[in-house]
Order: sequence, then structure tokens, then C-alpha cells
Amino acid sequence: MQRHHLVLAALAHLAIAGQSVAFAPDEPITPVFAAPAVGYDLEGLAPCEGEGNGGDFEPQGIVFDPSLIEAGCWRCAAGPMGPDPAGEGYPKVSVTGFFQADAVWFHQDTINKAVVGDAQDIADFRRARLAAKGSVAENVDFMLEYDFAFPGRPSFMDVYLDVADLAPVGRLRVGQFRQPLSLDGMTSIRDVIFLERSLAFAAFVPFRQIGVMLYDTALDQRATWGVSAYRFPTDVFGDVAGDSGYGGSTRETALLFDDKKGRTVHVGAGYSYNEPATQTARLRAAPEVGFNQLDFRNTDFPVPFFVDTMPVPTDSYQVYNLELAGTRGRWFYQSEYDVVDEVIVDKDSGQPRCELPRNRELARAREAEY
Repeated sequence: MQRHHLVLAALAHLAIAGQSVAFAPDEPITPVFAAPAVGYDLEGLAPCEGEGNGGDFEPQGIVFDPSLIEAGCWRCAAGPMGPDPAGEGYPKVSVTGFFQADAVWFHQDTINKAVVGDAQDIADFRRARLAAKGSVAENVDFMLEYDFAFPGRPSFMDVYLDVADLAPVGRLRVGQFRQPLSLDGMTSIRDVIFLERSLAFAAFVPFRQIGVMLYDTALDQRATWGVSAYRFPTDVFGDVAGDSGYGGSTRETALLFDDKKGRTVHVGAGYSYNEPATQTARLRAAPEVGFNQLDFRNTDFPVPFFVDTMPVPTDSYQVYNLELAGTRGRWFYQSEYDVVDEVIVDKDSGQPRCELPRNRELARAREAEY
């Protein structure tokens, strides 16, 4: 099967800090505060009651005064932009987003089409993200990210609270986030080599689930560790229900070599244990094409899954992961090895089958970039 891929990607960024709004993306944005007795009519909003237009006053920035929002007016800063007079300027918020548009043309021979099905030509928005992130205190950050191209339209992506400086345990994250497993999974989609992650990632990695995680760096940031506990599997709205449905993951990495001249060697290992709330597991992956995010009005997949176990009754399954990556000048490479150990249970008794208690799946992924 041949595949012709056209990718368009764009990044839009709007930053909002403190209580100020500015539109100069290359300049830092500093919170500004309104002086009393100066009001302006903006975008049809009425001047603030009891306040004049200030004569020849030239506003330096636009701020929101909570006491006046309900009255339907804004208040302008009477002086130059400056730091928060209270000293900190929390909460701080920035708004960011990006989209990726994808078009794919397929060509299949007769045998391939008979084995896997017809892969239809497609065009879609692969991702369309909008996020607000910021801080509510010096050591407390948050992220609210949603995707308008995924099945929920929008779907919950990273939605969490992050607390730092929890000595001696590092950082705490609570909410929905990427679970610590796999180099491919922990790399931002903005930084992966290709538009899609590997087949092994799609089939085996639990990825975004709702839970808690402890994580930190060590050895002068040459090593990382993370351990999480979560409900499983979480749907596109961040929901999961059932008396079962729990999991945990951990990942540890180390930078073994760095000559500060562009040559590095990275190694890592991870483990994940999952008890599906559905008491079934389905390990499947389409070719590295992401057009499987159709909404609930359409259940047909234009691109068939090439690997699909179908729903398998199971009490739990485990994933073991090894990773190796490195750079040499402009060259970059990474590889992963995954083993899935799955407990098969009998549908009637709910007990593990004695004749075939376990089912093993293996996967390898290698990528290189120049």
C-alpha cells in the first residue's frame, strides 16, 4: 500500500498575563492596574458611571476591573504599565493553540485491500487545540487543554493542577494527563518526528487518563522519574465508571552521555499495570494515519485498523517498555521495545483460563531524523 501525505500545520498564540490584555506577541506582558476616576467607552460599552473620559488622557493598556464588569464597562490604565503593586500578579494565564490539517491519498493492491479493507482517501483536521495555562501561586500551575477535532468535539486533553516543591517527593500532578510510559508518548505532538506516533504507542500506551502522579528530576537533571495511579480507561470527556477500572504506570530515564557538542545517549524503562473497567481489552492500531477520530454520528472508519485483537475478556494486562535515543550532530534517533502481558479470563466464570492463562504481544518502533 502506498500513501501520499500532505500536512499543513499552524500555531496561533495569544498571551494574557495577570489582569492585562496585550497584542504584541514579541513583548513581555506585564499586569497593569487601573487608576480611579478614568473610564472609557470600548466596543460599545458604556462609560463607567460617575467617571469621566479623562480629557487628553492616552490609555496605556486595557484592564478588567472586577467591580465594573457586571456594570458592563471596562476601565483603562491611567499610567504606564508596571508590576502588580501587590507584588506577585497571580493568577497568571496564557492562551495558546494550534491545528494540524491532514490530507492522505491511498493506493492498495487487491491482496492488501482483501486482507485489511479499503483505506479511503481522506482530508481532515487532525488536531485543533485550544488551551489556557498559567499559575495561581508560585508553586501551583494549571493546564486546561481541549481538542475540537477529536471525538468529543471538544475532547478533554491535558486538564490538571501541578504542585511543585513538595520536598522530598518532588512535584504532584492531579487531573487528566499523559501517563509516564514511553518516550513516544511523553514527547509533545509538536515535537514528534512525524505527524503521528508509532503503531506500538497507539496499541499499548494508556496515554491520557484521570489520576494523580508524582514526578521529578535527579542527578542535576540528567535523570527523571515518574509514578502515577489512575482510573482506566478514561473517555474523551475525562470520565470513567465501574467497580474495577484502575491502573498505574512508572517511567525512569537517564542521560548516559552528553559531550555538550551535540552527541547524547538517552535510555529509559517503563511499566504499566491496567485493570479495564469494561473487563475487556482491545489492542489495535491503524497505520500511522490519525483519521480515526470521527464523532459519534459516524462509526465507520475510513482507514481500517491493520492490527486489531478485537475485544478480549481480561482482568488485567501489563506493559513493559524499554527506550533508547540519542543525537549525533544533526542526526537524531529513537527506538522502543514493548511487551504486553495479558491475563485472559473466561466469559462465564470470570476466572483465568488454565489452558492459556496469558497472551503476549510484542512491538518494536524505530525512528530517525536528520
